[in-house]
Amino acid sequence: MRTYRYLFAIGVALPALSCAATAPGGDGTDGAVQIELHLDFNRPQTQGAERSFDAGAGGWADALVIESPPGVLQIVEGAEPSSRAVAFPLSCRASACPRALVQLPDDDRLDPNRRNFEYGARIRLPPDQTAVGSNVVQKGRYGTPGGQWKLQVDGAEGRPSCVLQGEVGEDRETVRLVANRGIADNRWHWVTCQITDSQLTITIDDMAQTIDAEVGSVGNAAGVRIGASGPKPTDDQFHGVIDDVVFCLDECRLG
Repeated sequence: MRTYRYLFAIGVALPALSCAATAPGGDGTDGAVQIELHLDFNRPQTQGAERSFDAGAGGWADALVIESPPGVLQIVEGAEPSSRAVAFPLSCRASACPRALVQLPDDDRLDPNRRNFEYGARIRLPPDQTAVGSNVVQKGRYGTPGGQWKLQVDGAEGRPSCVLQGEVGEDRETVRLVANRGIADNRWHWVTCQITDSQLTITIDDMAQTIDAEVGSVGNAAGVRIGASGPKPTDDQFHGVIDDVVFCLDECRLG
């Protein structure tokens, strides 16, 4: 059974954990990294029975917690000292297992269309909490009009994979890149997916794998879901801990 160090000072806002992001010419001029979203879970908030996280400056709506039963999503120690993360429900064989996800509403800033982009998160997954379907972060689902981008961690070894669907004319292209190593060791790992020109790269910490990939245009009207593809029992629930969900456009390097 996994154990977490829980943090209960819900009303205290901690400094945002900065994400190292560099790019050629990344000096504030043309070509600098354009980080569209960095959700670090450091600013939880409650209003009545509703729980959410402040998604930061720039006009972002709050990241809403969707959970059953109430309180099943736990706020725990994050990847860095004094930071916070979210722990999702333990794996379960019952007919009505606990469910939790964090959701941001649709925003055009997270629709890359034909631009290069990168997305990912910090992940901690115990070896006894792997699953056949285990979704970390996604915008859109399989078959969503306009395509999807997704990061998941599947199978007994906990191997991350990047899944992208895009539109090329009237056709839909689907590309999946599975990492050749697992991360189910109960340690923090930076996992990112990057599409640049005609290549897709998955990076775990400082180790990268790349394949040729023609994705096309990716843009949809779906919100961003973290920790599960949805709230239904059949949706792919993640059972580990997530910190620092990040999305950026153009040539960038996260981690």
